[in-house]
Parts: sequence; C-alpha cells; structure tokens
Amino acid sequence: MTSSLKTRIGAPRLWSPDVLVPLILFLFFGGLYAAGGWFIGRTGVFAVPNALLEADHWRVIWDMTRPAGLHLRTDAHPLFVILFNPLGSLYARVLGPWVTGVLLSAAAGGACVALAHATFRRAGLAPASALLWSLVVAFSASHWFYGATPETWSFAVLGIILVFYLALAKPGKLAWAVPAGIFAGGMLTPNVALATLAFAGGVFRKRSLKKAVVRVGLFIVFTVGGIIGLNFVQKALYPGAQLVVLPEIYKTEAEKFVIFYRSGPLTFAGGVERLFNVGKHFVVFNVAAPLTETRYRSVGEYALPLKPYVVPRDALNVPFGWGAALLWLFILAWSGDRVARRRSDFPAVGYAALACILFNLVFYFFYGSTPIIYGISSLFPTVAFAALGLAPYARPGTKPLNPLNLALGGLVFLEVINNGLFLYGLAQPFRAYPYPLTP
Repeated sequence: MTSSLKTRIGAPRLWSPDVLVPLILFLFFGGLYAAGGWFIGRTGVFAVPNALLEADHWRVIWDMTRPAGLHLRTDAHPLFVILFNPLGSLYARVLGPWVTGVLLSAAAGGACVALAHATFRRAGLAPASALLWSLVVAFSASHWFYGATPETWSFAVLGIILVFYLALAKPGKLAWAVPAGIFAGGMLTPNVALATLAFAGGVFRKRSLKKAVVRVGLFIVFTVGGIIGLNFVQKALYPGAQLVVLPEIYKTEAEKFVIFYRSGPLTFAGGVERLFNVGKHFVVFNVAAPLTETRYRSVGEYALPLKPYVVPRDALNVPFGWGAALLWLFILAWSGDRVARRRSDFPAVGYAALACILFNLVFYFFYGSTPIIYGISSLFPTVAFAALGLAPYARPGTKPLNPLNLALGGLVFLEVINNGLFLYGLAQPFRAYPYPLTP
C-alpha cells in the first residue's frame, strides 16, 4: 500500500484492526453520546420545542416512539418514521420516549464515527491518521451535540457518510449506492443532492464521461423513485405522516427560503452578512462550538414561572474555542493549498466533497433562519475534503508522529475541552428550571 490514495484495501478479516477499530469507536462514542443525552435529557428540556439551539427534539422523539398522531416535517424527512418508529415504539414501552430517542440518536452518532473511520481507511489513509480524522468528526461540536440529543441529523449524516464510503468501496455500483441514497434522502431531502455528488465522484473515477453521466442519471431516478414509493408506504402505515409529493408541502417549504427577506428586500450588505453568518457556522462553529446565551420566556397560561432556552452567541471560548477554530482553519488552508498546487493527486471523490460543501453553502444561504442547526450537513464533506487533500502526508508507512497527525491530535484535544464544556453548559440552565420529563 504505497499509493497515497489506495482505494482498495481488500476485504478485512473479522478480527483485523479495520474491523475492530470501527467496532470500538461505535461502542465508545455511542456510549459517550448516550451519557451526554441522559445528562441533558433528565432536565426535561427535550419535551419543549426550540429550547436547545432551536432544535426539534420533541418532534423527533414523537416520530421515533409514537405511531399514532401527526408526524410533522415528514415532507423534509420522508422516510424517518417508517424506518425508526417500529423499533423506537418497541423500546419506548420499556424505556420511555425520551430515553429511547437518546439511545437511537446516540447509536446513529456512534455509527457515523465508525463509518467515517472505515471511509478514511478505504481512501488509503494510514491507521493513525484515519483514527485522528474520525476523532475530529466524533468530537466536533455539531456531531457531539446531535449524537447526544434526539434529532434527525445523526441519521442524515450517517446516510451521507455511507454514500461516500460506497463511492470508494463500490464505485458506480447501483445495487449498493441506490439503497444508501434512498436512506440518505429519506432522512433529509437535500441529501439527495449530496448523495448524487458523492456517487458521481466514485463513477467519474472509474468510467468514461458518457457512461458516468448515464450512471448518475440512473442513480437519481432510482433514488428519487424509491424515496417517493416508500413515502407512500409510510403514509399508508402512518396516516399522520405527510407525503413528499404534495404541492402544498412545497409551498410551505418555499416560505422558508425567503424567511430572511421578511424585514425587506435583501441588500448587498445583508447578503454579505448572511453569507458570513452561514459560512462561520458551516466551517467553524460546527467544529468548535460557540459560546451560548440563556434567555427566558413564559410557558403556559401564566407569565410565571419563566423557562430558559439557549441560543448561540457570535463568540468563542478563550483559549480553547479560538484555539480549535484557528487550528482547524489552518488545516483547511493547508489542504486547500496542496490541492491547488497538486490537483492531479486529488481524487474525484475529493472534488465531490468540495461540491457538497458548495451546495450546502448556497442552499442554506437561501434556506432557514438558524444556520447553527444545519452546520452538521457540511461537517463530513469538509473533513473528507481536508483529509483527502492531505492524504499524501498520511499514506501507509509514514511515521505516526508527523506534522499532520500532531496538528490533528492538537485539534482533537481542543475539541474535547471546548465542546465538552459546551455540552455541559447546555444542561445547566435547565437543571435549575426543569421542564416536565415527557413530551
């Protein structure tokens, strides 16, 4: 394995490091995220909409654990209920709704870390470097937060990482890629675009332009068709779910594309501010968590007692947040500089990751009002771009104590402290003013 980007490592044996390390990562981080979710969830905050960074924990817990009733937002998450409600409903009878939500999200988060490691190894990175890059993902602010709290994002990210893994392991194989694309798009509809880009990266590496275009077209048709078909099955099994093809659904979603125009037409200065705001959440704050601010609002019929909710601030912890952010930006710049200088060494899957980053920046520039929620969608493509760009420094046979690994180790250290304090701080306001424990 002397190539910097050896994409076929061979089938690992059952007890080889390429099997054991992902398994250990899954168990460790699944347990870590579950413990964090238990620590936060005991305050009852998951029962209240938008209390933690405006995330929809209560809705996701409902979708996971209760078959009856309305399942809102299944237009944007068209297969989430049919895939996870059967198991979640069963567990909820024993564990209760919010604990079940925490455990399933933590399992998805742990699986993301394990699959990220497998993807980096499949890309030909040395074991130490692959482990460090997967730890960058695991301890990042957005992944740690969503792994520890009931949300759809861990499942959506798992689908994207799976498609990237298959783009390297089974490039152009529709029988493998389409189910992964259906899963990714079924967790979040914009993931269809990301899955298509990742699949294209694998196809264009192996096939001529004409055959690759045909293959990508087939992938889109089969993936979208599969999502729509299963969405109809979901509607039949869960009448409270929404159909992804109804015109009124798109009308509702279209309103979210202009949410930041409501104060008037978007000016040039407003557009620059919006781009900067989206960029910092998609490039910096999803790795190094910002500081937060606790505010209070009335809940229920009376103005008292006031209940807390947490929103992000445009500031970083000193020194750990700033240290993590600056080191991460240095690694990104290092990767970008090397790609610009040695483009011939950069794989097609790396360009697919870059395309995913650009798609997310453009899409979320026009969509939504809280970029911190969506930053996780660019986390793995950004880390993959950096890892593939710096792959020549992480080839098998290189010394573990090389400059890249030292930089990654420093980043992981700063992530653990900064983002651990971030997660710990999220629970503190709700320990003094607890919400009810059930959604």
